Amino acid sequence: MQCYCEPEPKVTPSKCGATGENCMCNGLVFYMRKTNPKNGKDFTFYEAINNDYTVNNANNSKSLNCSESNFEGVIPALDEENVCWCDEK
Repeated sequence: MQCYCEPEPKVTPSKCGATGENCMCNGLVFYMRKTNPKNGKDFTFYEAINNDYTVNNANNSKSLNCSESNFEGVIPALDEENVCWCDEK
């Protein structure tokens, strides 16, 4: 007999909505800055998480509007575009 060990695959959250859109998610929803102000490119999830963000759990509803009203009024990047990411793991 032989045994093999593989590392668990890295789960990357997916972008699920811009501000004002519904995010379909069965897990945690992160609301964070969309664009890197230094180069104008969209952040990946792991780049954006290094900045201000807020999170809410959408397990019961499976849908959450991507707006500050669903994140206790927190706006991660004031006067900039924010976006929601879904982490179902």
